[in-house]
Amino acid sequence: MSLKSPNTQFNTLSQDPVVKNLYQGRRITLKSEKSKYPKAGAPNPTVDLLFYDIQKAEVFEVKIAGGFEPKKSFDYRSSLGCDILRVVLVDVVARTGKTVRYTDIEKLDGGWFEVSEDTLYIPADPANGRPHDGYIDTIIHENYDHLGYFTPIDNPEPILLTSGDWEVVKAPSAVDLKNNLVYFVSTKQSPITRQVYSVKLDGTDMKPITDTSTEGYYGASFSKGAGYVLLNYNGPDIPWQKVISTPSNKNQYTHTIEENKRLSEMAKKHELPLLVYQTVTIDGFELQVVERRPPHFNPKKKYPVLFHLYGGPGSQTVTKSFSVDFQSYIASKLGYIVVTVDGRGTGFIGRKARNIIRGNIGHYEAHDQIETAKIWAAKKYVDASRIAIWGWSYGGFMTLKVLEQDAGNTFSYGMAVAPVTDWRFYDSIYTERYMHTPQNNPDGYDNSSISDMKAISKNVRFLVMHGVADDNVHMQSTLTLLDKLDLAGVENYDVHLFPDSDHSIYFHNANRIVYDKLNNWLINAFNGEWLRTANAVPLEIDSAKI
Repeated sequence: MSLKSPNTQFNTLSQDPVVKNLYQGRRITLKSEKSKYPKAGAPNPTVDLLFYDIQKAEVFEVKIAGGFEPKKSFDYRSSLGCDILRVVLVDVVARTGKTVRYTDIEKLDGGWFEVSEDTLYIPADPANGRPHDGYIDTIIHENYDHLGYFTPIDNPEPILLTSGDWEVVKAPSAVDLKNNLVYFVSTKQSPITRQVYSVKLDGTDMKPITDTSTEGYYGASFSKGAGYVLLNYNGPDIPWQKVISTPSNKNQYTHTIEENKRLSEMAKKHELPLLVYQTVTIDGFELQVVERRPPHFNPKKKYPVLFHLYGGPGSQTVTKSFSVDFQSYIASKLGYIVVTVDGRGTGFIGRKARNIIRGNIGHYEAHDQIETAKIWAAKKYVDASRIAIWGWSYGGFMTLKVLEQDAGNTFSYGMAVAPVTDWRFYDSIYTERYMHTPQNNPDGYDNSSISDMKAISKNVRFLVMHGVADDNVHMQSTLTLLDKLDLAGVENYDVHLFPDSDHSIYFHNANRIVYDKLNNWLINAFNGEWLRTANAVPLEIDSAKI
């Protein structure tokens, strides 16, 4: 266990630089910027654990008993996590370290482990029932992420603080050492809500400190000693912010920081979409869905449907948090239905649903979108001929993957912004966590790439947009896709590139343009305009005017 130094440096000599060309400005020649960006399968930076002895004014390295496996030392030493979870206890005085906890996650459940940044050290206090030092960390327990208290500090077996068919979220949040209480946020109420709880260090007496009689999506930030907490209520109603005393604090205190009265009044004056939360069961997995209906929804009408997704590993888009976004606009202003389903691979519904995508990202996620779309296509109020899908970044990748896997059977249109089209082009740390390396999993990388141009051509039309200076998902992804489309003779798509825009697409008014384009392109799609573009025919010529 160690704290991250703000002056940590990485040895990046083994990495090839990525060149980004900038096109705007008055210069005749292009301006180029170089950055280190190790891609999947490429060498990663190397890291060493060093300490500085103030009295001796010297830097020394701690030797870890057993060392680290070659080629994987970066993952383990920097706590980025992957197949192996290894906790090392460092004795700075003796300048040695030993492994006190070792778990092969892949053998355990076929998944990966996201190392928590919220691990808390618990000092010994014999007079208060804590004879030994220890720490609290996230552990895997019966398919879910829970909290464990490891004491003595080198004990590999924890005291189980939480358990059940739910998960802790970025936990623990705080610890009250005086009263031996741990505070945490969890999905105990529902996968799409967040409530704040406390539990004793012996794993007993778990209690909510937020109101669990109604649904809520809370965030919490605790004072030193955990006597007070800043509660952020984020939905489903209008958000508010309060500082309250925790139950163990004898000095009861409540202070409202923000009621959001202005937002509440504005919301009353606008017609926001009707949110219908529900679940669908795909291949035995219960998945969370939110359907945004137009304010004056009429079940006797036939509505076009836009699916919106992100879908990245461990992510979550369907929540009970309050928001007004592009999807709200589509439903309220344009009168379309917008559906979001968090498919397999996303977070907070158990590790089995999350881990199934390991080594083959894109397949199960796309399948779940397609099966959900089939359910909606069968509804009496849905126009099955007008179903589209859109997403940005991982969501852009998923949009193309859905169109490829569906081959025009369910989805007629798609809009992909800044999509990954081949995971060999993306950064190594993120990609290898879920896909291993291209050298060890070539078939998985092939399957996860957008490669079946014949299938993707079966939909009516699709749109691809990308920032030319994207430093996250490089333009290489979109350019490679365009080359494949050219080679296959596929033409049922539109492209818009944004000079000098990065992944957020903001440069020179680009963000307004990208959403205008999405809006107008979707309207044209659902109006049937793109049905006339496949076989363009000139207007009839009036020979009398020649």
